[in-house]
Amino acid sequence: MFKYDILLIIMIKMDKRSRNIIIIIIVVLFIGAAFAGGYYYHEPIKKPEKKYMEYLNGIPVCDVYYKNNLKNLLITGPSSYIEYANNNSRDNTVNGNLSARWTLKQSDAFEDNISVFYKDFKELGYGWIPGYTQMVGDVVAPTIVNGIVYITSSDGMVYGINDKTGNVIFSLSVPSSIMSETLVYKNIGYVGLGSAFFTYDQGLLNAFGGGYRGRYSGLTGILAFNATTGRPLWLHLTKAQAMPTGVIANNQLIWDDGDGNIYSMNLTNGNTIWKYHYNGSANMASLLYYRPMKLIIAGFSSGYPTNMSAFVELYTNGTLYKIIRLPFAATSGAGDAVPAIYNGNIVDTFTAYPVYYGPELKEISIKQAFIVASIKTGKIIINENLTKRFHVGGTNNGNSPLIINGIAYVPSIIDHRIIAVNVTNGRILWKSPELSVYAFLHDEPAYYNNMLFVPDLNNITIINATTGSIIANYTTNYIYAIQQPLIVGNTLIEDSITNYAYAVPLKDIIK
Repeated sequence: MFKYDILLIIMIKMDKRSRNIIIIIIVVLFIGAAFAGGYYYHEPIKKPEKKYMEYLNGIPVCDVYYKNNLKNLLITGPSSYIEYANNNSRDNTVNGNLSARWTLKQSDAFEDNISVFYKDFKELGYGWIPGYTQMVGDVVAPTIVNGIVYITSSDGMVYGINDKTGNVIFSLSVPSSIMSETLVYKNIGYVGLGSAFFTYDQGLLNAFGGGYRGRYSGLTGILAFNATTGRPLWLHLTKAQAMPTGVIANNQLIWDDGDGNIYSMNLTNGNTIWKYHYNGSANMASLLYYRPMKLIIAGFSSGYPTNMSAFVELYTNGTLYKIIRLPFAATSGAGDAVPAIYNGNIVDTFTAYPVYYGPELKEISIKQAFIVASIKTGKIIINENLTKRFHVGGTNNGNSPLIINGIAYVPSIIDHRIIAVNVTNGRILWKSPELSVYAFLHDEPAYYNNMLFVPDLNNITIINATTGSIIANYTTNYIYAIQQPLIVGNTLIEDSITNYAYAVPLKDIIK
């Protein structure tokens, strides 16, 4: 107390003006200290972010982590994400209480003026669209685990995003394209690396019914990272693109790639457990895991010089169970479509019954087939044509069905429609009105409350799932390729080939 008494005596003996100056200085210093302390406490985002630079197999992988943006997560979504759309029916809808609105402009975001797209289309033709939309920006659906939304980009980026705010939690950069959805298990994320690009010679092989994709077009493999911070953990290199989405089954990470290999890897270090090779090209056929029989199912496209298209079923130890041959499949259709499972059967739809007028894609005439095959017996139960003949043009992809209550909702780039098919008998129930002729209708719609949400060029078109009629069109500034929308609670989350992602309440889409 003695020192404070001396200070008080000194201030009393001072003249009034001097005392006031000292009091003002003390008050200012106190307010400044309080403000600085409060700012430091409430705004740690201004602190330098954490940066991880790893060299995996000598390859640089860089991550930037913004810890503060983990705040305000709603913790919606599943606790793990172990296969494409996280289920066998390919239904990318998650229950929850999320009601969010945000827009994320990614680091490589570019021109979102739709008129530029139309101009290029008119100058370069329809065949330009499918190639363009697979090679740039975000080309697969967002995923979500424990409130973190994961977005991958062909520009070599993985983003972890706060589901409520849209703020970036981490941004992971790799020197390659990423065209797979993000798998997450026990707080480790997994993505496949590799581009849809291939050489001219490979393209000719595909036109004739074979060829490996991405074998000589850059870094290819599977990358693991910390699912909260984005910090890279390990890289498993492959000979060709690992574009499809893998599957986590029986405590293994299983992935297929463009040179006909299926790899099983240790989840924690990436070491190979087993490898199976089939004389075909897996391309974009994301894997299925049929739990009752513990089987991994892959769709393979043509091999060269013989058409080796097939569904290949493996036990989880890598030994073969059954091969279901698809000799009527065309080009890489069976390997590009993502199949589904319903009632013990594989359900798929892809280009088929080719007529070749020459080696170029535009000289091949095909139909779109709808296939149902028994997993157990290997017998093809249903093989129906959904469309008339069509010249492939710039695309040779299959189409991926969504199955809800025994109905397959199938996108068709040939008809530019959504087609509803009874899975039990193959009967077409309805075809939607024609959507945009510019749209690349490849991936499944999303299903919510008897409505289908369909990416349609720069629209999300909402279709009545019972009748096929159009309910509404939600127009955006963004262009879509093969992204299936993600619906979480009361919110739709989507990304685009112009490197934008957004969340919007469903009530604003359905008006």
